[in-house]
Amino acid sequence: MKPFLTILLLLSWLPSPGQEIVAGLAGDNKQESFNVYLPDDYDAQRVYPVLFIFDPLGNGRAAIRHFTQVADTFGLILAASNETANGRHSENFDLAANMINAVLDQYPVLQNRMYLTGFSGGSRLASAIAVLSGQFEGVIGCGSGFSPNASEQPRDEAFSYIGIVGDQDMNWAEMHQDYNRLKAWRMDNSLITFSGPHQWPEASEIRLAFSWLEFRAQQKGLPSLWSTLEDALFEQELEWLKANEIHPNVHLQKRVHRLRYMYPEQFKTDVWTQTTGLEILDHEKLNSSRKVQEFLIATEAEQIEQDNDRLLQFFLQPKAQYKSMSRWINERKLQLGLAGTQNYSLMYRRLLRNLYANIFEQGIGYGTVAEADLERAFYSNELLLEIRPSKRIQLLQIELIARYQRPKKAVNKLEEYLKDGSLKSDDVSGSNVADLLGQRSDFRSVMQAY
Repeated sequence: MKPFLTILLLLSWLPSPGQEIVAGLAGDNKQESFNVYLPDDYDAQRVYPVLFIFDPLGNGRAAIRHFTQVADTFGLILAASNETANGRHSENFDLAANMINAVLDQYPVLQNRMYLTGFSGGSRLASAIAVLSGQFEGVIGCGSGFSPNASEQPRDEAFSYIGIVGDQDMNWAEMHQDYNRLKAWRMDNSLITFSGPHQWPEASEIRLAFSWLEFRAQQKGLPSLWSTLEDALFEQELEWLKANEIHPNVHLQKRVHRLRYMYPEQFKTDVWTQTTGLEILDHEKLNSSRKVQEFLIATEAEQIEQDNDRLLQFFLQPKAQYKSMSRWINERKLQLGLAGTQNYSLMYRRLLRNLYANIFEQGIGYGTVAEADLERAFYSNELLLEIRPSKRIQLLQIELIARYQRPKKAVNKLEEYLKDGSLKSDDVSGSNVADLLGQRSDFRSVMQAY
């Protein structure tokens, strides 16, 4: 990764406080863009912490909206890339460096308080940049852990790390394993869990994550607003806990644990924490559930390893191994249907989602499927339809049938989906299917009929 030294951009104007912009970036003879958000109290004569954000689909404008509240609370500059995305591993580092250089050039950044965050593949990119550069104070990893490349994984206390993951997220076991591993290495890290799937966290989880980073910054002796925000942050988190205490669960218990750790004095004197809060911490059923969860982390990791071994064989011989892989997936679906407890139901749901994500990324990818890869993509897509049918995958199936098998067969499949209502003609118009089959009379006839 290039150092963040060479400035590649001169912006013609700056945003007003609290506004987002898209800033053009001139680098490598192409236009790159990112979004910037300045906190409400922005003053160009001061210096500010900065949080760089990476979305797996390259949608910086959407990603930055998850962090505007925390930016105003903590006085953060936000910058989110519209260029970095899944499927561009090596290119992402240059794209990220270009954005970071531009922000350092144009805004008053407190350079020992620079942070990174991202969701899914963007989370892996954020932690990899922190590891390789050594220039960032902390990372918030949302929905996934670290890069699979050994050279891009943390090995020391170079930065603070806090993960956020939902209990239906396919990366749930991985992120718990990362937490335990970093804890064993005595690396500064924490983990927030919530009830939900693979998605950007809600505002309350993001606030909690950055509160923890602010808390750690003060403990390290770095410039921090912790002393002035501590009471207000305690009250905000307490309000959230009170609103959710009617449904006590492991996630709620963990947040009470974190409240006691981060705000020890306030915790000792507040009526709610000394009554309901302590009851939640000592809740026998929740404590038992946490022990079961620890067992499931190891069990799920073993199951994922089995799935990965099966997938490896499938990708080597997609056509020959398709039926075997299909049976394996159906066994997983049967296990989900027979799961006797919520914990096991969540585990098998995560395993299926993990299979889906791996089959898509390794079998199809994020760009146009090359002719040499059609067989793998075709059978991978068939497996995706078995796990979780969707309009996107059905359209891709029709496209792959046309390219790998016969266009006539693709038109027949399209008619089948239009007839049963799985697809509408509007879904097909403007898609790759329309581009691929649009000149065929049988395609036009089917489209007109529905």
